[in-house]
Amino acid sequence: MRVAAFPALRFTRLSAYLRAGVSFVQADLHAINTRPPPFGGFYEQTDRTEDILGNVGFGLVYFVYRDNRAKLGLQLEGEGFYGHRSQDSSEDLHSFDPYPIVNARIDNDLYGGLGRSTVRFEYALGRRGVFKFSADAGMEVKYTRIQYSDFGIGTRDELLWGPYAKIGLKYSF
Repeated sequence: MRVAAFPALRFTRLSAYLRAGVSFVQADLHAINTRPPPFGGFYEQTDRTEDILGNVGFGLVYFVYRDNRAKLGLQLEGEGFYGHRSQDSSEDLHSFDPYPIVNARIDNDLYGGLGRSTVRFEYALGRRGVFKFSADAGMEVKYTRIQYSDFGIGTRDELLWGPYAKIGLKYSF
């Protein structure tokens, strides 16, 4: 959700915005290994993970091409986030007698930031152009610190980077 735009930049090639949001992500994983016992044996794992994150961010776009409907720009975005992750994990080792099942519940806080550098394409739809199709492609870097509540391992860092792509449809009031 965009919180603020900068109207003084409205008819220039430059666009800037601030935004804030909340996200909820739920993921389920089920993995099975069916190799024979000499090569590790039968193994099964089931995970259910839930993340609840709040974020604030900014964006800056410089449009190198503009016409009545289409825009092509270079974009920089930054975001900070904080939230909570819970994970229920179950491992079943069928290769061992009496088939031990290991369950773990992990609750931790996570926070960090990310930065993106992308090429942005926008196309206005309809007569008034209030609906806009957009596509972004570029690179993203994300840094996360995870504070583990259990297991005595403290806080861990995670740095991820790679390609980024997004498509969207926006309605402007």
